[in-house]
Amino acid sequence: MGRLIAVNQLLVVLGAVVQALAGRKSGRPLSLGRVAECLLSWSLPLNVGLMGIFFFLGHTARAKETAEEIGFPADNPFQTEVEVYPYEISIRGT
Repeated sequence: MGRLIAVNQLLVVLGAVVQALAGRKSGRPLSLGRVAECLLSWSLPLNVGLMGIFFFLGHTARAKETAEEIGFPADNPFQTEVEVYPYEISIRGT
């Protein structure tokens, strides 16, 4: 899971850099607001949307392994709440 998170963050940064550079070529000046816009336009869909779906799948398909990894006992009712929340946010947020 850690490798997936690292690749996701790399995609966010690379996508934002490419978007910012493409904007400079078209005449848009590179300001702090423009950098923030580029980072958010890549970060929100990938971090909230895509990673939320992956976390949901991890908590449902590999519920026992995921619970052990984060220190929860298996078959804990809290696990169901934790598995549904990222999916709900990823669907609503994107």
